[in-house]
Amino acid sequence: MDAQHVADAVCHIAAMPLAANVLHMTVMASAMPFVGRG
Repeated sequence: MDAQHVADAVCHIAAMPLAANVLHMTVMASAMPFVGRG
């Protein structure tokens, strides 16, 4: 997983207007075979 993708997501949130809220954001690799506790 490229760290640049995570940095882009954080910058996208920082550029949003102050009236916008991002409560949860999950960034995960697309090739993960299992999601959750396994």
